[in-house]
Amino acid sequence: MRNSASSAPDLVNMWMKGDVEGLIGRLNHKSAFVRMMAADFLGDVGDETAVEPLIRSLRDRKRIVRWTTAKALGRIRDARAVEPLIQALRDKDHVVRVCVAEALGEIGDRRAVEALMRVLNDENRDVRIEAIRSLGRIGDPRAFEALSQFREDEDGTIRRFANRALEKITPLPPR
Repeated sequence: MRNSASSAPDLVNMWMKGDVEGLIGRLNHKSAFVRMMAADFLGDVGDETAVEPLIRSLRDRKRIVRWTTAKALGRIRDARAVEPLIQALRDKDHVVRVCVAEALGEIGDRRAVEALMRVLNDENRDVRIEAIRSLGRIGDPRAFEALSQFREDEDGTIRRFANRALEKITPLPPR
């Protein structure tokens, strides 16, 4: 049986050939390293055939596979991934939540706005920052008020990203 180190050249060859089916097959490999690399390469290839298998990988037992999968889905930018990514915003690992928030911003689907606004209160600063950035990328006016609370935040990085995000959003007119 091959180990994960000997599988790496196979993965690189599949990636270079655009062998989407071969890479999809590696998402079920026993090695987390192989699963992670397969997800990453599928994101690079960008073939929409990989979206459903990658969505399943969002539930992988290894966090490195989950966060690599989220990033891959963000690069593919397929709207089918939005709802599963929204669910993955609840992942116990903060790095996964950061990557999921980033992926939702890359996809740019307005269905993610409410969920991203909820994680503006995440316990982890990096998750909050990525949610702010993604809300700015999406540009939905519903996020204007939620982002406005960070205009004067004591954390300079949060304040800077919030102000940049707000520049991209036209506020809703008063009622």
